[in-house]
Amino acid sequence: MPKVKPDGKEVNWPNDEGVLGVVGVAPWATIEFCKAFYSKINAKKDWHYPRVLLDINCKLPSRGRHFQLGERDPSPYIAKTIEELHEQGATVAVVPCNTAHVLYDRWALDSPIPVLHIVRETLQVAREAGASTITPLTSSSLAEHDLFGALA
Repeated sequence: MPKVKPDGKEVNWPNDEGVLGVVGVAPWATIEFCKAFYSKINAKKDWHYPRVLLDINCKLPSRGRHFQLGERDPSPYIAKTIEELHEQGATVAVVPCNTAHVLYDRWALDSPIPVLHIVRETLQVAREAGASTITPLTSSSLAEHDLFGALA
């Protein structure tokens, strides 16, 4: 649980409510993710929304440059960020970057908290909605690895 707790009067923290840790490797994708996440929550007051810990760090090694130019693997940096978010109180994490998910096994499998796989989650939602085909808009690195096709 986060170290800063509400006062326990009109603002409280339900025991079953976790804290989402977001590893932001691309600022605009992270902001769009947060907008979409919060838009799904039916809240009457600000304190009805869940707590989200954001670490938007555009200085992490580039996923695309790693794949296209052989530069540093961003995986250890993403894994360390997830650990730091966990230390701050996150109970689950997400990395809103499709391309980073090509390396998911390198940064998520040994995580101290569950890490959502956004490509798998997207495919699951599409299946549940009855979609038989999806056409994702992807980076060249993601298209080259055909992550959506491999997981479909």
